[in-house]
Amino acid sequence: MVTVITTTVTCSAVASPRQPNRKVWRNFVDNSGWNNKGLVSLTGLVNPNYGIAGLDGAIHLAVDCFNATKVVPFAVVFSVITGAIIALFFVVAMQYRIGDIEAVLTSSTVQDSSMHESVSL
Repeated sequence: MVTVITTTVTCSAVASPRQPNRKVWRNFVDNSGWNNKGLVSLTGLVNPNYGIAGLDGAIHLAVDCFNATKVVPFAVVFSVITGAIIALFFVVAMQYRIGDIEAVLTSSTVQDSSMHESVSL
């Protein structure tokens, strides 16, 4: 949690140039080709949902804690709520921080082939 808060505050403080409010809160970029923006949004949230929810640690409490029938459900709900709130602040801060979104979406990433050397055993 400290890392996320530190990253959020640091990126917000050094953000230059910042995105305007209208672009952060009203702009929706969809290059998928699908017609349903709601489905695109929900599909895009499937992968990061595991990291946001933090359910894994709360589930492992069931083995090690006393009174697990009361503690574990509270831990699961609390971890989801806490993760969602922290993720909301982090995502909003990153949306203000990102530079030219069109340049990011249209850039070609060139990777050095020496970074992908195979290791034979």
